[in-house]
Amino acid sequence: MSGTPDTVIKKLQHIIDVADPAYMIFWGREGLMAHDVAVRGIDLMARDVIPAIKEYKADREKGRHSLAAELACRACGTPGGGCQFLGTAATAQVVGEALGL
Repeated sequence: MSGTPDTVIKKLQHIIDVADPAYMIFWGREGLMAHDVAVRGIDLMARDVIPAIKEYKADREKGRHSLAAELACRACGTPGGGCQFLGTAATAQVVGEALGL
């Protein structure tokens, strides 16, 4: 995931709403990324993103409805919020589909 701190915060909030993960791991450097670029990204993550995510509380209802609205659940094919699959439990399959896995 990449972008401005505001973009990354919004993306992470969406993941938290949908999956409510117990842990999140942030990777600060990838491949041939220059050291100064990696340090800047780590600084932005530490200064802006992590504090915002620590304060954020998952909105499970919002996540459940946005997941159903964004995807027609592939388990039952119901578009936009009527899926009984999501009404009972957000299984690993549905969460994985929402996250593009």
